Amino acid sequence: MPIPIPGKDESKDDFMNRCMADSAMNEDYDETDQRFAVCNIQWEDKDDKAISDIDFRPTTGMASEARKGLEWRKEY
Repeated sequence: MPIPIPGKDESKDDFMNRCMADSAMNEDYDETDQRFAVCNIQWEDKDDKAISDIDFRPTTGMASEARKGLEWRKEY
């Protein structure tokens, strides 16, 4: 089952309580210490960006550097 995800404005205490009480977490991790570790790692990783969250659109700076590269290529 999926591990609970911390809410945007959720405190660590609130998240840990919710995660530890989650029925799926209790089924998958019946040992309290193990469930606590999984919930804690989920909290610590909450700000990591998934690859789907990264904006890969080119910036103005990237476009400028690409133009410079193309101009350089024409010269040489």
